Amino acid sequence: MKTRREIQRAHDLLTGIILGEAPNPFEENPQAIETLQEWASVLCWVLGHDHNLHFPQNLEQIEKELRARGVELAEGEEGLSDE
Repeated sequence: MKTRREIQRAHDLLTGIILGEAPNPFEENPQAIETLQEWASVLCWVLGHDHNLHFPQNLEQIEKELRARGVELAEGEEGLSDE
C-alpha cells in the first residue's frame, strides 16, 4: 500500500490541476478533467476528507444494488469478497 504522504501528494497534484493552480497536461482532452475529478474523489475518500462525497456515495449505491441482487459482501483478509 502507498504511504499517506504518497496518497496526499497525488491528491494535491490532481486537485491543483482541477483548480487551475497547476498546468493541465491534458488540455487537448476536455474529458480528462472529469476523470481527474473522479480520481481525486477516490483519494479524498482514502484520506478521510469529508468535503468530497461523490465516491463514497457511489460506492454505497453499488453495495446497495449488489445486496439487492443477492450478493453477500463480506470483508476478508484481502478486502471485500462475494461469498
